Amino acid sequence: MAFSPDSLPLRDIHLPAETLTSPLLPGGLGLLAALAALAALLGLAVLGWRRRDRRAPARAALAAIERQRAAAPTDPAWLIGLSELLRRTALARYPRAEVAGLTGEQWRAFLAAEGGAPGFAAAPGRWLVEGPYREQVSVPEAEAAALLAAARRWLEARPRGAPC
Repeated sequence: MAFSPDSLPLRDIHLPAETLTSPLLPGGLGLLAALAALAALLGLAVLGWRRRDRRAPARAALAAIERQRAAAPTDPAWLIGLSELLRRTALARYPRAEVAGLTGEQWRAFLAAEGGAPGFAAAPGRWLVEGPYREQVSVPEAEAAALLAAARRWLEARPRGAPC
C-alpha cells in the first residue's frame, strides 16, 4: 500500500501571538523602582534589627551588673562582672592576639581608644583596673555612674573595621 499525505488528518501550524517588544511603560518603571526601594529598605531594616539583636545579651548583662551594684555597692563583684563583660565583648570583636594580653593601664587605654568612650581614660576608669582586686570597694556614685555609662557606650559602639 502506498503512502499518501492527503489521507492524513493534519492541521495547519498555528503561530503564537506577537509579543510586546516595547520597553516598560512609565507606570511599570515606577512600580519597579518602588519595589526595588521597598526591598532595599526591608534589607536595611533586617540588618539593623540583627545588629541590635547581637548586642541584646550585652545590654542584658550590663543591666544585671547595674542591679548587682545597686544591691551591694561595696561588693567588688559588680566590677568583676563589668570587667568580664567588657573582656568577653572585646575578644569577640577584635583579634585575640590584640586583646587577650592587655591588662591594667593598657587595657584601660584600649577601651578608651577603641570604643569611643573616653570615660575609661578618666578617673572612673581606674576602678575597672583596681576594683576587682579589692576586698571591698567604695566607688563614689558619680564615678560609678560614669563608669557604667562609659561601658554602655563602649558596648554599643561599632568596632573598627566593622560594616555599618
